[in-house]
Amino acid sequence: MNKKFLGLAILLGMGIISQMVLAQFPSGGGDFPTMVGRFFRILIGLGAIIATIFIMLGAFQFFTAGGDVEQASKAKQQIIYAIIGLFIMWAAWALVGWLLNAIRPPTI
Repeated sequence: MNKKFLGLAILLGMGIISQMVLAQFPSGGGDFPTMVGRFFRILIGLGAIIATIFIMLGAFQFFTAGGDVEQASKAKQQIIYAIIGLFIMWAAWALVGWLLNAIRPPTI
């Protein structure tokens, strides 16, 4: 049951992301760098929201550990992993921005 729910949640999330990306484009579309930039902006924004939720859940678990060292350690690891995820998303955002500026045709 748990794997089915996870698969359904991933499928729903992918559908929502694709609809958000498609809603950003006017009927004429746009050039490739603009489309890729919008897609990654939405994807990284959603990832940042998810990482923030995991940080808050980890903090809640840490404060409600009640002296249980193992539970507090798991909560700390969750917070650390979420922060690492935020840094990875920031680096991906910077790399994609740099690449898109490198391939975008010069304007006169």
